[in-house]
Amino acid sequence: YGMLTFGYKKQLVLPIHLTPRNPAAPVSVDFEMAYGVCEEICMLAVSDFDETLATGTPPEAQPEILDALSKRTLSATESGVTAATCSFAIDGKSVAMDTTVTFAAPQAPGQYTVIESGNPGLWISLPQSWNSGNQVRSKTRIDGLRGSGMIDRRGLTITVLDAARSVQVNGCTGAG
Repeated sequence: YGMLTFGYKKQLVLPIHLTPRNPAAPVSVDFEMAYGVCEEICMLAVSDFDETLATGTPPEAQPEILDALSKRTLSATESGVTAATCSFAIDGKSVAMDTTVTFAAPQAPGQYTVIESGNPGLWISLPQSWNSGNQVRSKTRIDGLRGSGMIDRRGLTITVLDAARSVQVNGCTGAG
């Protein structure tokens, strides 16, 4: 279908940090998680977790948890982002969007961006991305603007990806 999707193979470890009210007492954990399991198509799956965790005992899978934590998405501050700007232009029935994420140091080639909106009614296409010195730039289209036609810059999430890491940038300012 010409779309790029992101996923995990075989195993996914989602570290969850828990802070007990009483460090000397066991912690009861009860939650439900919904997720997609995909091969040719995606199917909704739901898992329930209801356990009591003993105190002072490291998890059996601690190496896997430490590995997952080392690969987590970095914040803009942690990765040296100094600015994130975006500009918009009406283009027929959609909006053209240009973004620039500026880092303190030059970036490795081959980075690309994924842009998400806090508005589920908006469709943001996969951007065309390129590197330019210490910047990662992208162009994309936004469809689905109805009603007020407003895009909240603060509600946008720009994720910069490459083979080694991901960086999450929350919001962008107007392109100066």
